[in-house]
Amino acid sequence: MALVACRAVSLSLEYGNCDASCAHYAWLGRVLGGRFGDYQAAYRFGRLACDLVDRRGLTRFQAQVYMAVASNVIPWVQHVRDGRNLLRRALDAAHRTGNLIHEAYSLVHLNANMLMAGDPLAETQREVEASLHNVRKMKFRYAADVITTQLGYIRTLRGHTQQHEEDVDERAFTGNPDLPALECAYWIRVLQARFIAGHYAAASNARSRAERLLWTLSTELASAEFHFYGALSLAACCPSAAARETEHLALQLFF
Repeated sequence: MALVACRAVSLSLEYGNCDASCAHYAWLGRVLGGRFGDYQAAYRFGRLACDLVDRRGLTRFQAQVYMAVASNVIPWVQHVRDGRNLLRRALDAAHRTGNLIHEAYSLVHLNANMLMAGDPLAETQREVEASLHNVRKMKFRYAADVITTQLGYIRTLRGHTQQHEEDVDERAFTGNPDLPALECAYWIRVLQARFIAGHYAAASNARSRAERLLWTLSTELASAEFHFYGALSLAACCPSAAARETEHLALQLFF
């Protein structure tokens, strides 16, 4: 993915822009941020992609551009809510053009945005349940599974369930090489839920399971949640005699 995006951007810079250039400028943000930590450059290319769509009328990949910038770039340089309007524009564009894939992914990212921003859980649950209904009508199994994980986390926080059905979900991932991002997202939600419930050993175990798959979500909101809750879980698990040293390690992992 990184090689394709970089090659396409190089060709666009050398020979000029077309509709597809906008999408690759947007996805370059994932490479610049996730691989090199250059979030300001990612933001500049993201703005370029949106400007080409909005001002030059290169709209063929409009939904993809808006979604990529809103979910993979903006949250790393601005407040997470600042990307929400662009996600809604991505959703509208995808729905208008029949782009079911990016309509579904826009719903996934809108849900994640609400969770990260700390929106009221009752309101967030209604939005997530509605999005799950929509993607199931699309028969988009992967997006439905991601949203089901989001909904399970919300229900756990609201006390509607005692815990995620970890054994069942883990068996679904075992031996399936096509689901690393879904598995990573699932264990990050388990990590969060377990830490908030005060089950620190279980949270630390979920952190270990997610860590090996974190490369699949390098610039998505879940990666920040992994580092934050993972560091807190490590600090909470340390014995008192080694507390200072382990807390220092946790802070290093987070920052």
